[in-house]
Order: sequence, then C-alpha cells, then structure tokens
Amino acid sequence: MIVATIFSADFFNNATPKITLKDIDKNPRLSNNTNAHCYGGYPWVEEIIYGRDVSLPTIYADKILNEIGYSSDYYLESDSNLILTNITNSSVIYYIGHGCPSALCFDSSSGIGQRDIAKMKDGELSDLDLAIYISFGSASDSRNGNIANETYQKGAKCVVGFQSKILMENSKKWSDYFMERLKSNMTVRNSANTALWDEILYFGGDTGNMEHIKIYGSENIMIKRSTIKT
Repeated sequence: MIVATIFSADFFNNATPKITLKDIDKNPRLSNNTNAHCYGGYPWVEEIIYGRDVSLPTIYADKILNEIGYSSDYYLESDSNLILTNITNSSVIYYIGHGCPSALCFDSSSGIGQRDIAKMKDGELSDLDLAIYISFGSASDSRNGNIANETYQKGAKCVVGFQSKILMENSKKWSDYFMERLKSNMTVRNSANTALWDEILYFGGDTGNMEHIKIYGSENIMIKRSTIKT
C-alpha cells in the first residue's frame, strides 16, 4: 500500500529552517574530550501502563557513539545527579525520556532543570560538543526556563531539543535514525532533517510532532571522530 501525505508550506518551513551565513560560519572543532554518556530517563507517563520504555534507543545511541570514536556508557532511570556530574566532562550527552519545559525527568520524583544548569559557571560546558535532549518541551521557553538554551549558554557547541509535546514511539524511531545519520558523518541539522523524513515514512505520515525541533549553536557540527571500531 502506498501512503501519500500532503504537507503544508508551514510544515516545510518549520522542519527545515533557513541556514544563514552566520550559521554556516559556526562550525567549531570538536573538543579533545571523547567521553559520552547516554541517559534513558523516565518513560512518558501515559506509556507506563503499556510496559514500554526508552531503554532500546538509549542503548543504541551508546552503541553508535562507541563505534565512532567515543568512550561511551549508558544509564537507565539513573540518579539525576549523575548527569550533572558527567555533563561538565563530556563531549556528547544524550537524553531520551519524559520531560517538561525546563526539566528532564529521571524517575517519578527527580530530574534536572534549567536552574541546575544555570548554577554552572560561564564556559563550564565548553567541552560539550553536542547535547541531545529528546523530551517534551526541552527547548521551549517557559517561566521555569529553557534547559536546552541554558546548556548552550553555558558553553555547549550544539544542543538539540524540542519545542512541544512529542510522541514516545515516534521519538524512539527518530532517535535511531538521527544517530545513524551522525554515524554517517552528516551534520547535526542534516541528520535531524533526514531522521524526520525517515520517521514520517515509517509511521505512514505521522510526524509525532518531531518537526518541532530546535537546535542551538552550530547546526553544522559533525561528531564522528574516527573509523568505526572493530
């Protein structure tokens, strides 16, 4: 069966923002730090009753990062303080799970928020080449702050977040496609765009709101460091 989906001009404009000359110039070198940490947070609240979680995309992201030159490990529903400890000494931080504007959730009662990042010194995250926050509202402005933007303001070169509610199953599939494109040495922006189309095709036209992505900093950074390890 062939599924045909018609998207409006607004969708294309939102999914693929224009790249300015300023953006093109922002292509920093990767830091010397090769540590990476992947966190599978608390699953979407409405999905708990179905027994679904975010362990598989977390483990897959960790696998790819190890293959492209990082010393990576992963954590599932860990203590939220662990990410605060690791984020200052990492090149890549990956998170997928339940969240809200300004915060990432690690279990039913703990998480990290914009205010935790705001307490850091300016430039404290200068080793952080890429932070990936796949959660509801991680890049939306609210009275409680914007955790993705705050991470960028503290020195991260590139931060990926989402400006609205995103669906769990779509998020997991988008994550896998996104990491595969990073492995192919695509830029963060091209990886995100290609992952979106792949995810849309997989779900027969359903975006899962993944088009509401926001990237702070260098969209053109490529994080692959080395030939795939054997």
